[in-house]
Amino acid sequence: MEWSRVCAYFRWLRRLDEVAEHFLLRLLPSLQPIGTVRACRASSDGVPHYKLGRLAVLKAYRKHHFGRELVLALHEWVTTDYQSRGEQSAKVECHSLILVKAFYAK
Repeated sequence: MEWSRVCAYFRWLRRLDEVAEHFLLRLLPSLQPIGTVRACRASSDGVPHYKLGRLAVLKAYRKHHFGRELVLALHEWVTTDYQSRGEQSAKVECHSLILVKAFYAK
C-alpha cells in the first residue's frame, strides 16, 4: 500500500474520533483507566448502522471480562440512540483484527 493512502486512512480514522462516542472504563476508587471502546453511527447507501472499534483493555485486566462489559455498555448506547430516532432495529459492524474475531462472537 502506498504511503499517501495510509496517511489518508489515518486522517479518516482521526475524523471519526470527533463524531464518535467513547467509553472509558476506570477502576474504583483509583479511577485508573483500564479499557476503552469507540462507537459511531454511520450510513451506507442510506441505511444507518453503527461501528464498534478500538476496543482495548490493559493486559493485566483482560481475564476479568472487562472487554465484555465495554461492549455491553456500547450495546446499551446503540439501543438508546436508535430508539430515540424512532428506528426499530440497528446493525452494528465490528471493526477488528481477525485475531480477536472470536472474542466478539461471545
